[in-house]
Amino acid sequence: AAVHQRNANKAAAQLFQKNIELVGMPEWTEEEHAFAKALQKELGKEETGMPTEVGKLRDRASTFVGGGSSDVGDVCLIAPTATIRFPGQVPGSIGHHWSSVASNYGSAAWKGLNAGAKSMAASAIDLLTRPKELKKLRDEFEAYAKEHPYKPFLPEDADPPLDLNEELMKKWRPLMEKFYIEKK
Repeated sequence: AAVHQRNANKAAAQLFQKNIELVGMPEWTEEEHAFAKALQKELGKEETGMPTEVGKLRDRASTFVGGGSSDVGDVCLIAPTATIRFPGQVPGSIGHHWSSVASNYGSAAWKGLNAGAKSMAASAIDLLTRPKELKKLRDEFEAYAKEHPYKPFLPEDADPPLDLNEELMKKWRPLMEKFYIEKK
């Protein structure tokens, strides 16, 4: 399906960044740094270990810079949207790769997840208790939405093709059943 390009809300990103800086980076153990460096070495990357400082907020890209397709672009045209990245991933690990899976397991990932959750919670509290912060997000969103009204690429009467892989699934489902967590 076609999706709209992402457009992060700068006011939201700035609020999130303030709270990311407030929460700070997790305290990594020597073992967590050693694991990160070993993974980086295996990938042929610089062996820096886990990040120790909060990254700076980057400017919005003026042109498309790549990335996978996602319905987040559609969401950006319906509500103010920004992304918080959690610091638990080993720098240099590759998306959709075993290195990503390995770095998202264990104590470092848990610490990163908790730091991200604290940042999100602090941002939610700010939006609920500081009307001026919410107004900044809404004003920016309304201005963008006025210039870029949301229009879905799919027709309103479009239905998903539920039978798209029916023949393949008839072949493979019985072979996959032994891997099901719960029998269906």
